[in-house]
Amino acid sequence: PYFLDAASLPTAVDVFRLADWPTLILATQRFVDAVHRLELDGVTFRQVAVR
Repeated sequence: PYFLDAASLPTAVDVFRLADWPTLILATQRFVDAVHRLELDGVTFRQVAVR
């Protein structure tokens, strides 16, 4: 399982990748909410722990 350091997360973007795991795409809850509100499909979201 992944976990993120809250202090290291960008605040100006809603979707980003990590340098150590370029195949992992991370999104904010705001982005996830927008995808659900627009009823878009074809993507799966999983929560990642932030510490």
